[in-house]
Amino acid sequence: MNSTIEAIGMEIAEGISTTTTESQVAQERQLVYLSDLLTALEDNPNLPMLRSTVAKFSEFLGDTCDKVTIEALETDRIDFRDYLRNRKYSKNSVRSYGNYLNILLARARDLGWRPEKPVIPAEWEPVFELKMHNSMRPLIRFLIKQGLSPSTVEERHLSDWIDKRVHNGGAYSNASAGANSLRKLLVEHNFNSRLSKKRVMKGNYAVPIEEFPAALREEMEDLLRWKLDRFITTRPANAQIRPVTAKKLVHTLCRLYGFAVNIRHVPNVNSLRDLITESIVGKYLEWAFGTRKCKSNGLIGSFGSVYAALAHNPNYADMQLSWLPAVLQTLPEDSEEEALRRKEEKYLPYDKLRSIPEQIRGERAGLFKAGQREIALSLRNELVVEWMITLPWRQRNLRECRIAGDNPNLAKMRVPSLSSITKPDWLADLEKQKPEIEVWQFRFTKDETKTHHDVHCVLPKRLIDLLERYLEYRKYLLSGPDPGTLFLNDKCTAYNQHTFAFLVSTLTLRYGGRRVTPHLFRDIFAYMWLEKMPEDYLTLSKLLWHRNINTTIRIYGRRCNESTALCRMERVLGL
Repeated sequence: MNSTIEAIGMEIAEGISTTTTESQVAQERQLVYLSDLLTALEDNPNLPMLRSTVAKFSEFLGDTCDKVTIEALETDRIDFRDYLRNRKYSKNSVRSYGNYLNILLARARDLGWRPEKPVIPAEWEPVFELKMHNSMRPLIRFLIKQGLSPSTVEERHLSDWIDKRVHNGGAYSNASAGANSLRKLLVEHNFNSRLSKKRVMKGNYAVPIEEFPAALREEMEDLLRWKLDRFITTRPANAQIRPVTAKKLVHTLCRLYGFAVNIRHVPNVNSLRDLITESIVGKYLEWAFGTRKCKSNGLIGSFGSVYAALAHNPNYADMQLSWLPAVLQTLPEDSEEEALRRKEEKYLPYDKLRSIPEQIRGERAGLFKAGQREIALSLRNELVVEWMITLPWRQRNLRECRIAGDNPNLAKMRVPSLSSITKPDWLADLEKQKPEIEVWQFRFTKDETKTHHDVHCVLPKRLIDLLERYLEYRKYLLSGPDPGTLFLNDKCTAYNQHTFAFLVSTLTLRYGGRRVTPHLFRDIFAYMWLEKMPEDYLTLSKLLWHRNINTTIRIYGRRCNESTALCRMERVLGL
């Protein structure tokens, strides 16, 4: 297929002159449909490729060329390219189809065709008068085609749009950004009362720590050092926190300070004693829970950390803080049924997740002409999902897993002879043949796990071949300094929390039909395990790296209710 770059394709389109035959046809026949255009271009030297492009474009729209208008070439060409990418056409093929689509449009204009001025329904005219990002326009066209007005758009319509874009090869992050922008525009300008106001950003009221008064900033930095340093004589045992926890503590205090000065306009907040008062914290909790619809569990966790940081610090021994846990206890409990309902909306059966790596692997067979980078991306995507359905790690450990440096988390080496590590049967058999054999192992120190576990294990065998193949291609994802993490994002850098969640969301929505978050993988794994091994909470607790088995039972045992017990009773008794 022609691999001419798109810019050249446009030059070709502009440079081909209209033949006499084409002009005559244009005068004799009105150009409306793609079939009309092909008839007018019968003497065009590029006709075979133009016919092929029309056929592929008509296939994309699910109709025949005598029913697809020339107008569609202009309005749906971006979706057409996503459609081709999703079906793993090579970059050159997608580019060539795009070039010939541009040629078709240019020839239609040369023959006298002019796009009709878009008819904007009257109810959408006030929306178009507002300043909007270009990413919203395709979404609005989609909604208009559904016969919707600004006031009748619902969350399910935005979800349908996101699904369509992702299934056609788009990224979840881009599709959701367009939906979020339109939601915000419609809600804030009072066009719509059906969309979720909770999901509309209300402005960032928090104040960065860099903008705190000097005295308060220095006091917070001292408090953070006291919580972060490895050893402090005045700090109780097990009171040290990880950097990620310290970051959450800072965010809580930044929000509280922003609320005090920007929402409540409290003067002279220059110290933690001025900020952590029953009045300010109480009003903030009322506002966060009532107005911003924050969850009780999140607020309790955030301010529980604040209480722990101050109550154990001798510098604040004179502060009376008994009111804080008492206030937190008054927060209404989050609805467990509501939480389960939200999870059910995103839940995919384990077997469905298990099919995703196979789908990605199947599509990779068509990438042999696409280049090394595309193969590397496909291997990365397959390994991410395969890893998450095999090892239910927290996403931070997976996205920050190091394969380089002095202390990598993942490395191929001998198992130390005095190690307490349990060897799988397949490794024990190999060591009988090759005592010096090196195997892939992962290790995280207590400072690198949320529950302060020191984890050291042999990598499951099912991941090894795919891991080694991915590592062969990983170099093709690099375009700058290597961050040393196992997984690299599309920009050749390490993932952060949001970009990793976007990747997992894109893959699960595209191949599983529903968006699943990284943390929900842990839940799905846990429920799968308990279905197969109903009483084995101990093994599950170790797989999830929980410190206490009671945590595992509390979180995942709640699905074992009276009806579950009755079903098991019938199986046991043979009733």
